[in-house]
Amino acid sequence: MSDRSRRVSTSSAYLLPVLDRKNLHIAPYSHVTKVLISSGKAVGVEYLQNGRREVVGASKEVILSAGPIHSPHILMLSGVGPRNHLQDHKIQVHADLPVGSFIQDHMILPIRGSINETLTLTYPRSTSVLAKLRYNLLGGGPLSSNGAIVGHSLVETKLNKSNEADTMISFLATIPELWSAMDYGYDGNTKKELLPVRNGRPNSTEGVTFLVQPLNIKSSGTLRIRSTNPFDPPDVDPRYLEHADDVTNVIQGVKYYFKLMKTRAFARVQARPPFLPFSKCSNHKLNSDSYLECLVRHLAVPGSNLIGGCKMGSMKDNSSVVDLKLRVKGVERLRVVDSSVMPTLVSPDLIAPSIMLAEKAADIIKSGQVSKKKITKKTR
Repeated sequence: MSDRSRRVSTSSAYLLPVLDRKNLHIAPYSHVTKVLISSGKAVGVEYLQNGRREVVGASKEVILSAGPIHSPHILMLSGVGPRNHLQDHKIQVHADLPVGSFIQDHMILPIRGSINETLTLTYPRSTSVLAKLRYNLLGGGPLSSNGAIVGHSLVETKLNKSNEADTMISFLATIPELWSAMDYGYDGNTKKELLPVRNGRPNSTEGVTFLVQPLNIKSSGTLRIRSTNPFDPPDVDPRYLEHADDVTNVIQGVKYYFKLMKTRAFARVQARPPFLPFSKCSNHKLNSDSYLECLVRHLAVPGSNLIGGCKMGSMKDNSSVVDLKLRVKGVERLRVVDSSVMPTLVSPDLIAPSIMLAEKAADIIKSGQVSKKKITKKTR
């Protein structure tokens, strides 16, 4: 956030200030289809722009930063990935590597609580004339908030053996269902049960939301291409909650939530647990471990902090795709720089770690560049 409560993105912080540089060319409305590889070297990139096929040749190296879904996707379309999988799609194999493996993501269980105080961040309060004036003139008010998150609590569960928190509970001063952009994708009946409505409106718009999130994720999955069509999205399966420890950590977080609801601070606002029992878990004893596990498996949602697919590791590590300098193994002049190279999922949100990774990668790349040749462009 800036000093005027404006959101700062990587675009506004890194890209906008250098748009006038002569050595920067941006190709909007472009979709990369593959990295061009010849004789074990990355020699350029093929992409479609406004339906036209374009090729950019690189005399130094190609840096792939398409994110944890599309970097593995593009590599496999380019012939870098599991040999058998590529051959199934009749793609020429340039490097047999475990691309698309070790996919991980955070899992979050949202729990709502009702309160009797007018403290909730709602759409009408956030977009009122007064709220807009406060934001535009003073940089304050509800529009200056960081998305209604007012705090975090780090919890050590009974599984923890490292004296480090392994579960986090985030506090939101709002109820997500009151905002269409924060829809968790539940079916209609589940939404009605979690947030009872009357005459088309929620019975109460005053409440808070607790996001229970395990930090040391042990479940991991895969990403695979479905075809050689670059516009055909890949199959992504992080195998959420496959490892029993991930489920147990969320259950312990829910139990901690119950304790929080009994504290003086929440008693002052007459905080109440969400509508219970949940019908889909009615065959379990209320608030038992089996009941809470049922809640987790029905109501937990992706955390949208995907990593993996191009795992970083040493040259001796056969499970890795890139080396410690982010160079793709077996292919010269090709690097991957994004969260897909992270070997394990870090505890916090990925924004800061991804920026840190990019900063480090920039230093690595600059220290190793000696070629002065220019990039050439061809159109076919």
